[in-house]
Amino acid sequence: MSKQKQVILKIIQSKKMHLTADEIFMYAKQEIPSIALGTVYRNLNKLVEENQIKRVSLPNSPDKFDWNLSKHSHIICSRCSSINDIYISEIDNILKKEIDSLISYNITIDYVCEKCKAKEKDATN
Repeated sequence: MSKQKQVILKIIQSKKMHLTADEIFMYAKQEIPSIALGTVYRNLNKLVEENQIKRVSLPNSPDKFDWNLSKHSHIICSRCSSINDIYISEIDNILKKEIDSLISYNITIDYVCEKCKAKEKDATN
């Protein structure tokens, strides 16, 4: 594995956040000042293809990259676009009953996070 790819993977795994390519690039520049944005994109695509990370595609937002390879879904704040993992153990059984040839699934749930709710509450007071 190339040094650039190792650094990118380490960033994603250590931050334990859903980062965009630009955010990953910013962190990678701190470790490899000469790294190019194109190198980050190429390596992210390779890491996704190799199933070392997951891509989280969101409408009207840049893709984010997920370190967590376990089966899970995402809740996305419709105000600030923050993403958090959510585990719904029953969903596997429900989907398998309905779809006998289930390969994988990607569930995203929109909500308003606690920080945004607090900001909205403060703004109205």
